[in-house]
Amino acid sequence: MTPCHDMPNFDDVIKDVIKIAKKSQMADEAEVVKLYYKHKSPSSVNKILKDKYPGVKALSRQKIHRTVEKFELHGTVNDRRKGASGRPRSARSDENIESLRTVIGETPTTSARMLDNEKIISASKSTIYRILRYDLKITPFKISITQHLKPTDMLS
Repeated sequence: MTPCHDMPNFDDVIKDVIKIAKKSQMADEAEVVKLYYKHKSPSSVNKILKDKYPGVKALSRQKIHRTVEKFELHGTVNDRRKGASGRPRSARSDENIESLRTVIGETPTTSARMLDNEKIISASKSTIYRILRYDLKITPFKISITQHLKPTDMLS
C-alpha cells in the first residue's frame, strides 16, 4: 500500500485545528459547521478558511464531516466528555457534605477530630478536613488563652 501524499497526517490535522482554535478563540468547529451549511462543500469550507487563516494547512474532508455529524447528532460542537470524565467522587459526595453541614450546624464547636471519632460519615479524617475547608468553607482554629492587659502594660 503506497502512502497517499494528498491526505494530511492526523498529527498535522490536530496541530492545524489547534492553531485555528487559538486564532479564533475556540470557535473553529462552530465556524466549520456554519460554513458547511452555507456552502455544502468541504472544499469550499477549506478555501474560505485558507483565505481567512493563511499559512494554516487545510482540514481534511473527514474532519469537516465528523464535526458536522457531531453537531447534527448532539446539537453542539463542544467536547461533551468534560465534567463527566474521570473517577466519580465517593467520599466527598453531596450526602456526606450535607450530613457534616447538619452536625456542624447543631454543634458548631465540634472539632474535625471529634467528627472523625464519632464516625458520622464513613470517611477518613483528611476527607472530613477537605469537606470542612473546601465544601463548607469552614476553617479550623484553636482558641488561644491570653492574659488580660492591665493599664500599666499600655504605658511601656
